[in-house]
Amino acid sequence: MFAGISELADIKEEDSDNESLIPDLDLSLIMDLQKRKEEPGFAEIDAEAIFRAEEDSYEEPEGVIAEQFESEEILSEELEPEEIHVEEVTETIPMVEAETPEEKRMRILNETRPEYLTDEQKRLFSYFSKVPGMDEQILNAINGVFEHVNEKTSRQGNIAIMGSHGTGKTRLSEGLVKVICKQLGLQAVKYASLDASDMNCKDPAAVISKMAGGFLLIERASFMTAETIEKLSRAMDFRTDSMILLIEDDKANMRKLLADYPEFAKKFDTVISIPVFTNDELVTFARTYAKENGYRIDEMGVLALYTLIGDNQREDEPITIGKVKDMVDKAIRRAGSARLGRRISKRHADADGRILLYEKDFEL
Repeated sequence: MFAGISELADIKEEDSDNESLIPDLDLSLIMDLQKRKEEPGFAEIDAEAIFRAEEDSYEEPEGVIAEQFESEEILSEELEPEEIHVEEVTETIPMVEAETPEEKRMRILNETRPEYLTDEQKRLFSYFSKVPGMDEQILNAINGVFEHVNEKTSRQGNIAIMGSHGTGKTRLSEGLVKVICKQLGLQAVKYASLDASDMNCKDPAAVISKMAGGFLLIERASFMTAETIEKLSRAMDFRTDSMILLIEDDKANMRKLLADYPEFAKKFDTVISIPVFTNDELVTFARTYAKENGYRIDEMGVLALYTLIGDNQREDEPITIGKVKDMVDKAIRRAGSARLGRRISKRHADADGRILLYEKDFEL
């Protein structure tokens, strides 16, 4: 392939916009080539070789390089918003999937804040629902937990329960745990019950750490030592994932405990006081307890129970639901032994199939 001056000129003029990108040719070299071409014995020279030689020595102008870098930066800037958008999406998805217990509780709280005891909750607290003022105390305790459910510590929202021995403090505590878990939509939760003497032998900080996010019940709380109470109170100020502490004791000891340790007492929003039950309330408890166990006390049996409670009622030692529970348990055992090996006839069961407890089943 040969290229004359005119052909090269046509090439240069073909696209004036790209002129700055075509390497400048040495005209003296081309003129010399033209003269040699007219001489005899001239050997043909590959013009492409000349172009290659010129291109090898060609250096791109700085302006062109700078323009190219600027173009790359513009493209990079144009893609940047899209990349940020993708990163935001990938960060948001794990946050939803890895929802923390506190976030879940707070989300459920906003949807289902309790304002009153439901029928199901009243059945769960059936032993106490007939006692004046107990519904309100239970509701206040639940609301106290809900108000601080999104906090990471246990500085607030804890519950103290006081009442005489056998008044059902532990049963009430377990009922509160069940109601709170159900209300918060928790399928499983950590729960532990310790006597104060056992707590004194343990490291309170280690116990709190192990029970993080759950419920801890301490019975006979006033028997905790001063050192145990101080360490326990301090541990509750750190992250516990909203662990709820429930403490139990009789009224005199609980009041003294809360008075002697005011900083510890501040952590308990609710103090439930279980009153001394009247005879009517005790009989209501007995009938409910019997029903839960598949029995029903007939009318004469109820009268016998009233007499049994009245005969054992003492001013210095009132009858508790614990003692009434023992009375009903004995009646159930007596009824069971009397009918052992016999088929229960219709006259010994009610319409719902519950076994009847008669007057003779209660020891007078």
